[in-house]
Amino acid sequence: MNDTGPTVTSFPAVPGAFSSADALENYWREIRGARRLPARTSIDPARIDAALPHAFIIERVASGIARFRVCGQAINALVGSEARGMPLTVLFSVEGRAQLAAEIDKVFDEPALMSLPIAAVRGLARPRLAGRLLLMPLQSPDGTVNRALGALFVDGMIGQTPRVFDFAKLGERRVESLSYQAPETTRPAQTRPALRLVVNNG
Repeated sequence: MNDTGPTVTSFPAVPGAFSSADALENYWREIRGARRLPARTSIDPARIDAALPHAFIIERVASGIARFRVCGQAINALVGSEARGMPLTVLFSVEGRAQLAAEIDKVFDEPALMSLPIAAVRGLARPRLAGRLLLMPLQSPDGTVNRALGALFVDGMIGQTPRVFDFAKLGERRVESLSYQAPETTRPAQTRPALRLVVNNG
């Protein structure tokens, strides 16, 4: 019986992943425009081709909880299975999940763009793996902010999956509060009450 041990994969799978992170953020800012947040439907996958394996869209389902709506193959590789439908917390340790919940609320409530340093929990067949988590809010047609375009860019070896992360104490941490203008809602026209002719024959 041959025991080859856990599969070890080099990462990132796409050369220039970290430069792709900057390109993804720049694209989000481009489609944002003045005092608006980008809409989910305005994202063109062809414009972020290099970042797609690392990118995802999450939807907020409760306070501190957001689930993957779509995600790239690099995210699936870290989880070790199809991540779609799973909460973003699947990528974090028990200790990291409380902080992640607070960060998720900031992204949607303020709203805010976040770029946070992360480092994987290490162990047997789980070598060093570090990078950053990028979260950028998206706006729904009704003006609510309940989805976000995100990406997870890491450098190192995946090793045995699943891999989980903590927020790193070292590294650049950016939290950018965003001002935005929600689309105006059309108010129903107010109608005056119909005039009624009253005849007094008395």
